[in-house]
Amino acid sequence: MPTTTWAILIDWNRDGDFADASEDITGDVLALETFRGRDYASQLTGRSKAGELVATLDNVTGKYNSFLSSGPLYGNMVPGRKVQVQTSDSFPYDFPIVFSGTPLWSGFLDTIAPPPSLGGAHRALLTATGPLGLIARRDVNVAMKTTITSDLAITEILDQVGWPAADRSI
Repeated sequence: MPTTTWAILIDWNRDGDFADASEDITGDVLALETFRGRDYASQLTGRSKAGELVATLDNVTGKYNSFLSSGPLYGNMVPGRKVQVQTSDSFPYDFPIVFSGTPLWSGFLDTIAPPPSLGGAHRALLTATGPLGLIARRDVNVAMKTTITSDLAITEILDQVGWPAADRSI
């Protein structure tokens, strides 16, 4: 049976790729959870909500300590950095499907902080929100227009909330 290889990536320097040093954090991930869907499991009363990602990271070296000025990520652990979960092997189905670096979850960094623990466990808790969270968290005021196509209206809204142009296809 085929195996699946996962990669958890963060674009720390906002250059649009995940190829730089320290952007592949897969080796530091101890646990990973993703959530998506509705806030209540009903199509009638449940509301759609942005996806969420929560990862527990090994932080023995202090790499994910935002105050460690000698750390490789100092100054880059700020909200809004792009986060992706990718798979780079075949997916475990009965027939071969090959995903080469296909994103399975995309979103933006919210926080990285040490969770409370007894005994000083060296961990960091990473939280990220899916792209629809960008829209939900911002007030958008678009001037009224009478002769605009829907694709241009959507583009204007996405530009105002900061949704990267490279991440959309309208």
